[in-house]
Amino acid sequence: MRNLLKQAGSKIIASTAILGLSLSAHAGLFEYSYSFGNGNSVSGTLTGDVNGAYVQNVEAVTLTINTQELNQTFYDVGLTNGSWSGDAIVSFDASLNNFLFSDVNYPSQTNYSVFFQMINYGSTHNAKIYNKNPSVYSSDRPINASAWSLTEVASVPEPASLILFGLGLIGVAASRRKNMKISN
Repeated sequence: MRNLLKQAGSKIIASTAILGLSLSAHAGLFEYSYSFGNGNSVSGTLTGDVNGAYVQNVEAVTLTINTQELNQTFYDVGLTNGSWSGDAIVSFDASLNNFLFSDVNYPSQTNYSVFFQMINYGSTHNAKIYNKNPSVYSSDRPINASAWSLTEVASVPEPASLILFGLGLIGVAASRRKNMKISN
Protein backbone atom coordinates (compact mmCIF):
# COMPACT_ATOMS: atom_id res chain seq x y z
CA MET A 1 0.00 0.00 0.00
CA ARG A 2 2.82 2.36 0.90
CA ASN A 3 4.51 1.77 -2.47
CA LEU A 4 1.27 2.50 -4.29
CA LEU A 5 0.96 5.84 -2.46
CA LYS A 6 4.58 6.73 -3.35
CA GLN A 7 3.95 5.86 -7.00
CA ALA A 8 0.77 7.92 -7.07
CA GLY A 9 2.56 10.84 -5.38
CA SER A 10 5.37 10.79 -7.93
CA LYS A 11 2.89 10.72 -10.79
CA ILE A 12 0.89 13.58 -9.30
CA ILE A 13 4.04 15.69 -8.88
CA ALA A 14 5.14 14.98 -12.45
CA SER A 15 1.68 15.71 -13.84
CA THR A 16 1.41 18.94 -11.86
CA ALA A 17 4.81 20.12 -13.09
CA ILE A 18 3.94 19.39 -16.71
CA LEU A 19 0.54 21.08 -16.34
CA GLY A 20 2.23 24.08 -14.71
CA LEU A 21 4.51 24.41 -17.72
CA SER A 22 1.59 24.62 -20.07
CA LEU A 23 -0.13 27.30 -17.97
CA SER A 24 2.91 29.46 -17.19
CA ALA A 25 3.79 32.80 -18.78
CA HIS A 26 5.96 32.89 -21.85
CA ALA A 27 8.13 35.64 -23.19
CA GLY A 28 8.06 36.07 -26.91
CA LEU A 29 10.50 36.97 -29.63
CA PHE A 30 9.06 39.65 -31.91
CA GLU A 31 10.00 41.09 -35.27
CA TYR A 32 9.08 44.68 -35.98
CA SER A 33 9.38 46.95 -39.02
CA TYR A 34 8.41 50.40 -40.19
CA SER A 35 8.72 51.87 -43.70
CA PHE A 36 9.08 55.63 -43.91
CA GLY A 37 7.45 57.73 -46.61
CA ASN A 38 10.85 58.70 -48.08
CA GLY A 39 11.83 55.04 -48.66
CA ASN A 40 13.98 54.42 -45.57
CA SER A 41 13.04 51.48 -43.41
CA VAL A 42 13.82 50.15 -39.97
CA SER A 43 13.39 46.62 -38.69
CA GLY A 44 14.61 44.44 -35.89
CA THR A 45 13.72 42.12 -33.08
CA LEU A 46 12.90 42.40 -29.40
CA THR A 47 11.75 40.15 -26.60
CA GLY A 48 8.90 40.80 -24.20
CA ASP A 49 5.63 39.60 -22.70
CA VAL A 50 2.32 40.01 -24.52
CA ASN A 51 -0.36 41.80 -22.52
CA GLY A 52 -3.37 42.46 -24.73
CA ALA A 53 -2.34 44.92 -27.47
CA TYR A 54 1.03 45.60 -25.82
CA VAL A 55 4.41 43.94 -25.43
CA GLN A 56 5.78 44.61 -21.95
CA ASN A 57 9.20 44.05 -20.36
CA VAL A 58 10.92 44.83 -23.65
CA GLU A 59 14.53 43.64 -23.83
CA ALA A 60 17.17 42.53 -26.33
CA VAL A 61 16.30 45.14 -28.97
CA THR A 62 18.08 44.90 -32.33
CA LEU A 63 17.95 47.44 -35.14
CA THR A 64 18.51 47.30 -38.88
CA ILE A 65 18.29 50.53 -40.88
CA ASN A 66 17.56 49.88 -44.53
CA THR A 67 19.80 46.81 -44.96
CA GLN A 68 22.49 47.73 -42.41
CA GLU A 69 22.27 45.61 -39.26
CA LEU A 70 23.60 47.57 -36.30
CA ASN A 71 25.47 45.20 -33.99
CA GLN A 72 25.40 47.05 -30.69
CA THR A 73 23.38 47.32 -27.49
CA PHE A 74 20.13 49.26 -27.69
CA TYR A 75 18.31 50.73 -24.73
CA ASP A 76 14.58 51.18 -24.61
CA VAL A 77 12.52 53.79 -22.82
CA GLY A 78 8.88 54.79 -22.89
CA LEU A 79 7.19 58.17 -23.15
CA THR A 80 4.82 58.41 -20.19
CA ASN A 81 2.93 61.58 -19.26
CA GLY A 82 5.19 63.60 -21.54
CA SER A 83 8.55 62.45 -20.16
CA TRP A 84 10.94 59.70 -21.21
CA SER A 85 10.99 57.28 -18.30
CA GLY A 86 10.10 53.70 -17.55
CA ASP A 87 9.49 50.87 -19.94
CA ALA A 88 9.06 51.20 -23.68
CA ILE A 89 5.42 51.14 -24.74
CA VAL A 90 5.36 48.84 -27.77
CA SER A 91 2.08 47.79 -29.34
CA PHE A 92 0.72 45.79 -32.25
CA ASP A 93 -1.31 48.98 -32.96
CA ALA A 94 0.99 51.75 -34.27
CA SER A 95 -1.21 54.44 -32.72
CA LEU A 96 -0.42 53.14 -29.21
CA ASN A 97 3.39 53.11 -29.49
CA ASN A 98 5.47 55.40 -27.26
CA PHE A 99 9.04 54.19 -27.35
CA LEU A 100 12.62 55.16 -28.06
CA PHE A 101 15.27 52.59 -28.99
CA SER A 102 18.68 54.26 -28.71
CA ASP A 103 22.36 53.40 -28.47
CA VAL A 104 22.58 55.40 -25.19
CA ASN A 105 20.64 55.19 -21.95
CA TYR A 106 18.36 58.15 -22.66
CA PRO A 107 17.42 60.52 -20.96
CA SER A 108 20.43 60.32 -18.61
CA GLN A 109 22.68 60.22 -21.70
CA THR A 110 21.99 62.28 -24.81
CA ASN A 111 25.04 61.70 -27.02
CA TYR A 112 23.27 59.15 -29.24
CA SER A 113 24.46 58.18 -32.67
CA VAL A 114 21.43 56.10 -33.63
CA PHE A 115 17.79 55.89 -32.55
CA PHE A 116 14.31 54.82 -33.64
CA GLN A 117 11.26 56.28 -31.97
CA MET A 118 7.51 56.23 -32.32
CA ILE A 119 5.54 58.82 -30.33
CA ASN A 120 1.80 59.09 -29.84
CA TYR A 121 1.34 61.69 -27.15
CA GLY A 122 -1.03 64.66 -27.15
CA SER A 123 -0.82 66.25 -30.58
CA THR A 124 2.51 64.56 -31.39
CA HIS A 125 2.24 61.49 -33.61
CA ASN A 126 5.50 60.74 -35.37
CA ALA A 127 8.04 58.10 -36.21
CA LYS A 128 11.74 58.98 -36.55
CA ILE A 129 14.92 57.18 -37.42
CA TYR A 130 18.37 58.67 -37.10
CA ASN A 131 21.79 57.20 -37.78
CA LYS A 132 24.93 59.32 -37.60
CA ASN A 133 27.15 57.07 -39.73
CA PRO A 134 26.18 56.39 -42.44
CA SER A 135 23.89 59.38 -42.30
CA VAL A 136 20.19 58.42 -42.33
CA TYR A 137 17.26 60.53 -41.14
CA SER A 138 13.56 60.05 -41.68
CA SER A 139 10.48 61.42 -39.99
CA ASP A 140 6.85 60.58 -40.66
CA ARG A 141 4.28 62.92 -39.16
CA PRO A 142 1.72 61.53 -38.68
CA ILE A 143 2.68 57.87 -38.32
CA ASN A 144 1.57 55.71 -41.23
CA ALA A 145 -0.17 52.90 -39.30
CA SER A 146 -0.09 50.56 -42.29
CA ALA A 147 3.72 50.89 -42.44
CA TRP A 148 4.13 49.41 -38.92
CA SER A 149 4.39 45.67 -38.28
CA LEU A 150 4.95 43.79 -35.02
CA THR A 151 4.76 39.99 -35.14
CA GLU A 152 5.50 37.32 -32.55
CA VAL A 153 7.82 34.80 -34.20
CA ALA A 154 8.65 32.54 -31.25
CA SER A 155 7.50 31.81 -27.75
CA VAL A 156 10.29 31.48 -25.18
CA PRO A 157 9.63 29.70 -21.87
CA GLU A 158 10.44 31.68 -18.72
CA PRO A 159 13.25 30.22 -16.52
CA ALA A 160 10.76 29.26 -13.81
CA SER A 161 8.80 27.27 -16.39
CA LEU A 162 11.91 25.40 -17.44
CA ILE A 163 12.68 24.53 -13.81
CA LEU A 164 9.11 23.32 -13.30
CA PHE A 165 9.35 21.21 -16.45
CA GLY A 166 12.70 19.77 -15.30
CA LEU A 167 11.17 18.79 -11.95
CA GLY A 168 8.35 17.09 -13.82
CA LEU A 169 10.84 15.06 -15.86
CA ILE A 170 12.71 14.08 -12.69
CA GLY A 171 9.41 12.98 -11.17
CA VAL A 172 8.57 10.89 -14.23
CA ALA A 173 12.04 9.29 -14.21
CA ALA A 174 11.79 8.54 -10.48
CA SER A 175 8.36 7.02 -10.96
CA ARG A 176 9.61 4.76 -13.77
CA ARG A 177 12.65 3.71 -11.77
CA LYS A 178 10.43 2.75 -8.81
CA ASN A 179 8.07 0.85 -11.11
CA MET A 180 11.02 -1.09 -12.56
CA LYS A 181 12.29 -2.01 -9.06
CA ILE A 182 8.84 -3.13 -7.93
CA SER A 183 8.27 -5.31 -11.01
CA ASN A 184 11.69 -7.01 -10.61
